[in-house]
Amino acid sequence: MQKNEFKIGLVLLALLIVLGALVGGQKLYNTNLIEKPVLKELRALSYVENAKINKADNVYQIKVDISQPGNLKNEYNEIDKTVADHIKGHQYEIELVDKRDENLQNELQSMELAIYEAIARDNFLVLEQRFADKAERDHFNYLLQIDEQKLYVRLSRSDRFLYEIIERVDTNGSSGVKEE
Repeated sequence: MQKNEFKIGLVLLALLIVLGALVGGQKLYNTNLIEKPVLKELRALSYVENAKINKADNVYQIKVDISQPGNLKNEYNEIDKTVADHIKGHQYEIELVDKRDENLQNELQSMELAIYEAIARDNFLVLEQRFADKAERDHFNYLLQIDEQKLYVRLSRSDRFLYEIIERVDTNGSSGVKEE
């Protein structure tokens, strides 16, 4: 009996060692071949103050601190390309950390209906005019940019700025862009 217990113990010990090696190897791979290169490239971008990566539920969560207001569409797409080049075959989410304040947040919230109406109707010129009127009245700067998947909104006032990226995909899974 004791000999069988000893064999079972050895098998369990071997299993634990192999499992530990696999988990440790995966962690080293993620850290040295994915996370460190991504962070190094992101931090080298002139508008990035800091970048952090966490992994939860097999999704990389990349948080990027932006130092000053710039061209949101170009910055986001450059960050996305940098991440995508290194995190091939893995899911990821990018969060841009801006320097928003309560006033800018309120300005954006007051335009929420107009933003979603513009997305639903593909009528971004009306949205542009509404932002222009509001910005003149409330004394802030804005920049609206658009591509086939996203609407990019940048609001700024003095040293504070807010970035918001809004998906243009409706609940049916089709984009807000009309196909001809």
